[in-house]
Amino acid sequence: MKIVVLGGAGDIGSHIVRNLIELSDAHVTIADYRLPEARALARRLGERVQGIFVDASNRDSLLLALRDTDVAVGAIGPFYRFGPKMAWAALESQVPYVDICDDHEPIDILFEFDAVARKAGVTMITGLGWTPGLSNILARRGADRLDQVDEIRIAWVGSAADAQGLAIVKHVLYAMSGQAPTYRDGAWVNVPALSESERVEFPEPLDAIDVSHVGHPEPITIPRTLPARTVSLKGALLPRWNNRLAGLLIRAGLTSSDRRIDRVSRLIQRLERVLGAGGVALSGMRVDVSGVRHGESVTLTYSVADHMSRLAALPAALGALMLARGEIQEPGVFAPEAILDPEPFLDRLTEQGIDIVEEERETPAVTVEERPAEIKSVEEAAIRPGLPSARLAEGQVVEVVLNFKRGRHVKAVEQAAPAQASIPSAALCTGEIAEVILTVDQETAKEAEPSPSPKLASPQPESD
Repeated sequence: MKIVVLGGAGDIGSHIVRNLIELSDAHVTIADYRLPEARALARRLGERVQGIFVDASNRDSLLLALRDTDVAVGAIGPFYRFGPKMAWAALESQVPYVDICDDHEPIDILFEFDAVARKAGVTMITGLGWTPGLSNILARRGADRLDQVDEIRIAWVGSAADAQGLAIVKHVLYAMSGQAPTYRDGAWVNVPALSESERVEFPEPLDAIDVSHVGHPEPITIPRTLPARTVSLKGALLPRWNNRLAGLLIRAGLTSSDRRIDRVSRLIQRLERVLGAGGVALSGMRVDVSGVRHGESVTLTYSVADHMSRLAALPAALGALMLARGEIQEPGVFAPEAILDPEPFLDRLTEQGIDIVEEERETPAVTVEERPAEIKSVEEAAIRPGLPSARLAEGQVVEVVLNFKRGRHVKAVEQAAPAQASIPSAALCTGEIAEVILTVDQETAKEAEPSPSPKLASPQPESD
């Protein structure tokens, strides 16, 4: 069997490739914008792997990459930009397809492909990662065990010390900006992102963490299949002060467009060691399914803590192999909960060491505690600009300070702080205090987007 992984040199994509090689005899093609990285990874993984170039913004490039393959895996982010392009190319090529799309905006577009996919006899599964993906499958498992499903609550926490890659940063800022879709009392509604905070218990060593509404596909797809009256999804970052940092950037208007998200994401990526300082290098997820069974109100809880790369890559790899082996053949576009039988799929994940904790309670396991935002505006941020320090296990301290100013345009970040402070790797290694200053001008946040030059190249896709 031959499988192409679009974005196979990225953080999650490379783990999908590794899983495919370890779990099968498939020949795998790493299709990535970064050809040297793709070829280097292929050399490390052996003769069954090859690396080729692909530009996800170019239809012909995608079609060429998908030529003569049995299954395609979409792992090029951000998916709000490249998700529909990859899916449509697979549909044009009549290649079964699975992706790890975690952005909510493309979902309606992807489901519009359903009629064409059915007519063409092509199976397409979107959102088969950890959240969405594993979260959807656990929701289906809980719903199958109840007579009546009232509410499905999904929560995740992603650690900055557990992930890397520009596409992941873009996804987080996108998900935490603007309005987030949720399903409430039988209707889809939008709520402000980062609102309605509540404390959720995750497996050790994550423990109790405050989560808030973020934009994700689950509240859009799950009600299409499972008869729940309410489906919500909330998320958070670790270390905890990363959530305050994201909130400040969002309220300052620095994520109000795709172009601004690109700019801020590139800066944040340069500070990955700082942003992950003091955080646990694990991510987690929890799914609570509440309803009625045998006349009694119960809540079934499923939770997991592991590395994000394993949680996201294994489901996608297993789904791709099921498509390649003909275990899934129904044509159309599906979310995981609509096409996968939870029990055998979860058994396969368990065989690979994914430990899912199951609990059952007679009363809901999660209670909502409304929490007002600590900083409500740029003006208040100007009064209290400091963020809590992130303390490393060795006792080192990294301080990140946002300095909001008004008036004239301030210097670029690269000029606002010494070079050694921008990426303080040396300071981290020696135990010194590193201070990183992000200077944001209120007038800069309002400036109009520059018109793209016709000579500029297309935006480069970033692999997940």
